[in-house]
Amino acid sequence: MRTLATLTHWLFCRRTLFIVTIISVLALLVSPELKVTQPVKAATTWTVYPIGCNYTSIQAANDAVTTVHGDTIMVFAGTYIEDVAITKSLIVMGAGVGSTTVSGPLGGNGATFTIQANNVELKNFKITREGNNAGQWNDPTLNSAGIAIQGAFTGANIHDNLITQNRTGIDINGGGYDAVPGQFAVEIQSPVDAAGQRIVTAGLSGNLITSQVTGAAQVGIGQAFNEKEVFASFSNWLTGGCQARATISTTSPRVPNGLGVLIPTGQAGSLKFNVGAAVGLIMTPRTAPWRGIRTLHKTAVTTSTLTIPVLTPVC
Repeated sequence: MRTLATLTHWLFCRRTLFIVTIISVLALLVSPELKVTQPVKAATTWTVYPIGCNYTSIQAANDAVTTVHGDTIMVFAGTYIEDVAITKSLIVMGAGVGSTTVSGPLGGNGATFTIQANNVELKNFKITREGNNAGQWNDPTLNSAGIAIQGAFTGANIHDNLITQNRTGIDINGGGYDAVPGQFAVEIQSPVDAAGQRIVTAGLSGNLITSQVTGAAQVGIGQAFNEKEVFASFSNWLTGGCQARATISTTSPRVPNGLGVLIPTGQAGSLKFNVGAAVGLIMTPRTAPWRGIRTLHKTAVTTSTLTIPVLTPVC
């Protein structure tokens, strides 16, 4: 006899069959001559659970001939000890980080999840590995990565996961970035009203293997505008290689008569500048956290490549 939990999963896995049957019966009751036709096949949701669902493992759901690009694999609550290679453009989703755990086995493939297709979405899992104890930390049979993207696959959407107790959280190997931000526009308050507004950019050009990353610094001449679109130019102000930082004040960046005059008290303005290839972070004054920089806009892109062996901090 099935337990209540197992019966619940069994009923849920078969909900589509029940719904279609009920709709068909109701349609015939309303109009005995009405024909119920099969709809055009849409993306299918395949379910995973030890008992009563379509598959008992995530890998089996991926590998099935009936699972095609665009389908969804829904993994119910539980712990699944397996390595999973996602080889199709799928949505693979758990029941939440507190409910569905995938743990890579000892002697596995090196990563608990390996993405080997374009446009994969992976969400709502706790992702870890077996053998997490002091005595086995250096065991060569342990998985090293929680998630690995092996090769030049694009469109991976990894979110709402807890990736824990792995040597590497996400290993991006053989991929690169292109069309990265090459120009930013930053909305600011008058530096007279909000002193200490700061801009931080991180480079996305170079090679993480050799820790040579560039692209964060300002390139060429920038422009400062007040809210009435009066503007002035400024020279290189945001400087740095792997990471560039600059603080806004009444005299910085340097423009004729000073930035505090160009954007006087009570007004807002903006800064527009080019970078080599970078992503931007913005900080507001600690003394007034809701004042200062409003938004950071990416207004142009450039083509650049960042070679990534393992995604680790280098700055």
